[in-house]
Amino acid sequence: MFAGALDAGRKFENDPLIEAWRRHHGGPRAIEKAKEVIRTFVADVREDGDSLLDRLAEKFGMVLAAATLAVDSRVAPWTREQAVAAVKKAYYEALTVMTTPEEATAAFLTKLARRSTNKKRFPKVKPGKAFPSSLRTAAYGLRRSIAGVGQVVAVRRRPFLKLAGSKNRQAAIVAVLQKQKALVAGKDGKSTRQIMVKGFAPKTKRPRFYVVKRSALIGVVKKRP
Repeated sequence: MFAGALDAGRKFENDPLIEAWRRHHGGPRAIEKAKEVIRTFVADVREDGDSLLDRLAEKFGMVLAAATLAVDSRVAPWTREQAVAAVKKAYYEALTVMTTPEEATAAFLTKLARRSTNKKRFPKVKPGKAFPSSLRTAAYGLRRSIAGVGQVVAVRRRPFLKLAGSKNRQAAIVAVLQKQKALVAGKDGKSTRQIMVKGFAPKTKRPRFYVVKRSALIGVVKKRP
């Protein structure tokens, strides 16, 4: 039923909402800005090329485009950043209902696999070595080997939530990772684990990370068509 409703909608560039902005708020330049907002939103949240979810993202992208254009027209009581955060949260909450926890976890691992190859997001830091100070702001975490476990990707809590999309979705993903034994628990039994790393967090030498086994990421990549 939901897929049928999406298919029944017209393409976003012909949507009445966007057409209204074309007529009343700047003509062709406004519509191009709206399209760019939608494209950026879809690229940011897309789930590895799933066409159904791409269409869903386009619909939420239209809402964001309208909210953004309202900001540009100075008629909105919110900021651009607030609009992005609110629409993204609503999108991921919709995904939580539409997808199973296993599907959400597979999508999360695919995102993490791609980002873990970015040395600025996940630099490799050996035990006893200091974290590069120039990467502290941009980094999502780090890569290293743990004795008895092997290679892991350690993700700080805030970036983990960002990749998951919402707190509800994050909780579901963590539960599946634990069930799959892909998440390395802390010595205290918590889902996060303390890792000794110099210079990563100014207030503590042992910040907490969600520690994901690299083998789980490799498995997801191999399953992709």
